[in-house]
Amino acid sequence: MQNDDVQTNPTDDGIEDAVVVEETEVLTVEPAEESGSTDTETTSRALSPDEPASPAETLIHLEQMINGYLTDIARTREKLKSQKEMFKQTFEQDKDYNEVSEEQKAVKRKHNEVKQKIAKTDSVTAVKMTIDEIQSEMKDLQQSLSDYLHRYIQLTQATSFTGPGGEVLTIVRTAKLVKKKD
Repeated sequence: MQNDDVQTNPTDDGIEDAVVVEETEVLTVEPAEESGSTDTETTSRALSPDEPASPAETLIHLEQMINGYLTDIARTREKLKSQKEMFKQTFEQDKDYNEVSEEQKAVKRKHNEVKQKIAKTDSVTAVKMTIDEIQSEMKDLQQSLSDYLHRYIQLTQATSFTGPGGEVLTIVRTAKLVKKKD
């Protein structure tokens, strides 16, 4: 995972859910028609604590909040894309930058050729296979730990865990939206 922003949201059961917003584009949302809502309207879409809501009303409101934020994320993503493009074009239009960039590409090609030559040796290939196996094992261990922590939360309603060295660790739940495969 690369450069994740984690936002924690306390829930009514006292457990914090973390929403991981990744830089990689896992979720693609087409911007909806302009409804006239602004960024400040999105952030003010909260249920009033004085109003009791039925579970159905709460669910509908929650779905509206999620859809609103998805729309705002899509709109903000487009703004960011536009600004990044302007920034990139500034450099592309500079003669000195382009010359140095071409020199850098030539050096990078040479670097990659040497790297590939070394990577094809038997000893390096064996080390790479060992690394891949260890990474797979690490992923399995982390998934198992996550599953056990979810069960621990369900049983104890606790949001922290005391590790083997006596260190108190906070349990952070993560959730993300991924486009459904048809």
